[in-house]
Amino acid sequence: MIQYLIVTVLMSLLLTYAPVSQAVDIAAVLKYERVVELTVPVSGVVSNVPVDEGQHVREGELLLELEDIPFKAKMDKTAAELRLLEAERLAMEKELKRNKELYQRMVLSTVSLDGSELNFIRSDSLWQAKKADYELARYNYQKSRLIAPFAGKIIDRAVHPGQTVRAEMQPPVLFRLADVTSFIVEAEVSGEKIGLLAHGANLQVRIQGKLYNAVVKSSSLLAPARSLSQPARYRVTVKLDKNDAVLLPGQPATLVLSSQPE
Repeated sequence: MIQYLIVTVLMSLLLTYAPVSQAVDIAAVLKYERVVELTVPVSGVVSNVPVDEGQHVREGELLLELEDIPFKAKMDKTAAELRLLEAERLAMEKELKRNKELYQRMVLSTVSLDGSELNFIRSDSLWQAKKADYELARYNYQKSRLIAPFAGKIIDRAVHPGQTVRAEMQPPVLFRLADVTSFIVEAEVSGEKIGLLAHGANLQVRIQGKLYNAVVKSSSLLAPARSLSQPARYRVTVKLDKNDAVLLPGQPATLVLSSQPE
């Protein structure tokens, strides 16, 4: 009987003073994980903007076109010049080959052969340079059309037909495209709680009363500690495991995790 009382008292003391898991809630905000700023690397006048702000687009869908006449004209002019230079290069190549044969038969002087080689090098260099000009003209023509790099939602549109886009210095941002299939949650936490949010740690996020599984993606220092009353502050980014059609950026969220008191 005495042993039973002793065991009961010890168990009661252990239950009283044993560490108990405590739920920790941290306020956060829901955001798109990937938002890309889109522009065109060439200058021109906008002729067509077939998408609107808030619209969902497919990968490869046309977002914007510049007037293509200047780009086509430049490409056609360069192509014509390239054909002429290619013909001249072929002629110089044939002449060089013929002169080498004559030189082998000791019918042609070294000076004449050297002149042939120089003519071929000159024509070949001009042809190579014009090929580069043509590739650049073709690239500019292709880049006068802006294509969606991935499926997503246009969250900002800052361009209209008739607008002149100048890309000489710094190309202006024309669209902001968000990937709606992947969301993150960002929160600011103190140095006292950052230990609970190590990189790769699993936790849950509550959004509008619904719990989502998530994992800590990254953390960065916002402000170093100044005193005991002003501890360090960190920004923590948490990635949701699954997408949900009801999720919208800017919604309040809560990081739900547990800690063990010291």
